[in-house]
Amino acid sequence: MEGTRAAASATPILDREEPLPPELRDRSWIVGLLVAGGIGGLGGLILALDRPAFVDEWFPPGSWLPELFERSPLSFGLTLVAALGLAFLLQWGATLLAARCAGLRTLATGTRIQRLASLVGSVSGGWGMLPRRTDRLVLRIGLVLLAGPAANLVLGGIVLLLLKGQGLEHYAWMSVIIGFVTLLPLPSRGRPSAGLLLWKLRDRAWAGRMRALLLLARESEEGVLPEDWSPRLLEEAVAVTDESPHTVVAHALAYSSAFYRGAPDPARFLETCLRFSGTAGPAWRETLMSNAAVWQARQRGRADLAERWLA
Repeated sequence: MEGTRAAASATPILDREEPLPPELRDRSWIVGLLVAGGIGGLGGLILALDRPAFVDEWFPPGSWLPELFERSPLSFGLTLVAALGLAFLLQWGATLLAARCAGLRTLATGTRIQRLASLVGSVSGGWGMLPRRTDRLVLRIGLVLLAGPAANLVLGGIVLLLLKGQGLEHYAWMSVIIGFVTLLPLPSRGRPSAGLLLWKLRDRAWAGRMRALLLLARESEEGVLPEDWSPRLLEEAVAVTDESPHTVVAHALAYSSAFYRGAPDPARFLETCLRFSGTAGPAWRETLMSNAAVWQARQRGRADLAERWLA
C-alpha cells in the first residue's frame, strides 16, 4: 500500500517545490523603437522623394511645413530632434511644478538633480513619491499625472491658434503629438505611461494600493519601524495582486512588518513576492532570494533549503 502523501506546501516556491518564475523583461521599448523607426523612416523616404505634393497643396507658401522641407536633410532632422526635446522638457517641467503644488516630494537623499530626476521618474512610474499631506491624495496624483500631457496639448494648441507665422509651428505640433501619445494607456511593466496610470486610477482598489504605498513610504522615511507600520495601510497595499512591481513592493512591506511583529505566517507574503518577482527587476529578486534563505534557515531550520536559495 502506498504511503500517505505529504500535504502540499502553502508556500511551494519558498520551499523550492516550484521553480522561481523567470524575470519578465519589459518589451515596451521595442514598440517605441518601432514607432520611432517608422517615423524616422517615413521622414527619410519623404526627403529622398523630394517635397511631397500635399505640402504645397494643403499649406500656403511660407508656412511652417513648406519652410521645413526647404531645409537640408541635416537641418530637417535637427529641427525635429529639437522639437522633440522641447516637448519632453515642457512635459517634465509641468509635471515637476504640479508635483510641488500637489505637496509631493522626493526622498531627502542624493543631490538636488538626482532628487528632481527621481521625482519625475516616480510620478510617471506611480510610486516613490512622498506626500506632505494625505487629503485627496489619489485626486492629486491624478492631476500630477495629467499635468505634463495637458501642458503639451494646451501650449501647443495656443501656439498653433494664436502664434501662426512665428516659426514655432513645428515645435507646437511635436508638443501636441507627444501630449497625445503620453495619454494613451500603453501597457508597460517597467515605466507605464501617464495614460495607463490614469486609466488604472479609476479602479478604487488599485488607487487605494497606490495611496497606501505612498503613505507607507512616508512612514518609513519618518523613522517608523516596520512593526509599527499602519495595519490598515498594509491591508490596502496587499488588497490587489497583479503582475506588477507594485505587488512585489506591497507584499514585501507586509512581510517585513509581519516578521518583526511576530505575526503568524508572514511567509505567505514572501511567497507572493517570489511568485511575482519576475516583474521587479534583478536587484529586487536578489533581495527576495536572500530573505527566502534567511527565513528557511532561522524560522524553519532548513539549512539545506537556505543553501539552495543562496546557490
